[in-house]
Amino acid sequence: MTSLIEDCNQPELKSVLVFSGVREVLATRLVRVEARFLRGFAGLQLIGNCQEVARDGKERARAALESCQIFLPAQKIVVSLTPTEMREGGSQFDLPIAVALGLLCQDDEAS
Repeated sequence: MTSLIEDCNQPELKSVLVFSGVREVLATRLVRVEARFLRGFAGLQLIGNCQEVARDGKERARAALESCQIFLPAQKIVVSLTPTEMREGGSQFDLPIAVALGLLCQDDEAS
């Protein structure tokens, strides 16, 4: 798992990009997990072609971060899972989501 932090000119538009992989029947596919601060009402939103189990991963990731004393700020955070044509399901994305959110929040605290 690798990460890339993009620093935009405006602090509310920072984003973090984490790459992960998912194993399919005969191949492994690269999955891009991007977390970004946006303007709007505070909350955490997961977008992509996700099943309900994967959507619950955002709450599991939040709980894991809070147990490490990393708290999400009261801002709108969007987590995007791509490619969108792939059905993302299960708890396999909990760790990449937590890493992306942790890096985003740590980067926010450093500014």
